[in-house]
Amino acid sequence: MMRLLCCLSLLATLMLPGHAAWAALDPEDQKLIDEASCEEIRREYRNYAAAEREVEAEIRVDIAEGARKKGCRL
Repeated sequence: MMRLLCCLSLLATLMLPGHAAWAALDPEDQKLIDEASCEEIRREYRNYAAAEREVEAEIRVDIAEGARKKGCRL
């Protein structure tokens, strides 16, 4: 159940920016979140934050590589 919560939360957050991500949760997802313990929520937040940092780093590398190929200075 916790793995499902993690996947659903991460998917919703990555697909929809900002506050819209939370508004897109269906009642079943919200129920899972409401039933999660504080420790589960903290763990999932750490996992989300780590995944967000990884994606940000990948985007930065891709942008820098694209700029380098075109001879652009960042």
